[in-house]
Formats: sequence, structure tokens, C-alpha cells
Amino acid sequence: LEDDLEVSPFFARWFLAAHKRFAKDHSVAGFSGMRAQLRASDPREEGLMGNTIPNTFTVFKYKLMGTWSYSPKPRVWREFRIWY
Repeated sequence: LEDDLEVSPFFARWFLAAHKRFAKDHSVAGFSGMRAQLRASDPREEGLMGNTIPNTFTVFKYKLMGTWSYSPKPRVWREFRIWY
């Protein structure tokens, strides 16, 4: 978490719930607190990518690394530390 970010009082609760919910999903490497408008490009047109995520979604899987408030899964962090 960066020192210039202001987070919700529910910040820690959300991240802990996300880790619990996706603990056994190996397609998830971690979680990010970046805004839902974050959008990756699809230059090879390999998949349908909408412009926005509906405001009603509080958690969604998105194949893009978010750097703000990043919370990796423990296994992924250990693997990164071994690699680095």
C-alpha cells in the first residue's frame, strides 16, 4: 500500500475475504485494489474485452496485474522471492 492512497475502513476485510474465497483457485495469483475501470488492451483480438466492469461487481477476475494495493497469494509471493 502506498503512502499517498486513502483506503476504505473495509480495506483489510475485503482483501482477507478475497484471499479466502480464491484460496484454491490456482488461476488467481493475487488481488489488487485498483479501480474497476482498469482495462487491458487486446491487440491480437484473442478475447472479448468490455470497456468497463459493472459497478455492482465487488470482486471480479481480470487477467491483468494491478500494482496499487497488490496482495499476492502466499505461494505466488514465495515463488517470486525464490526467482528474484
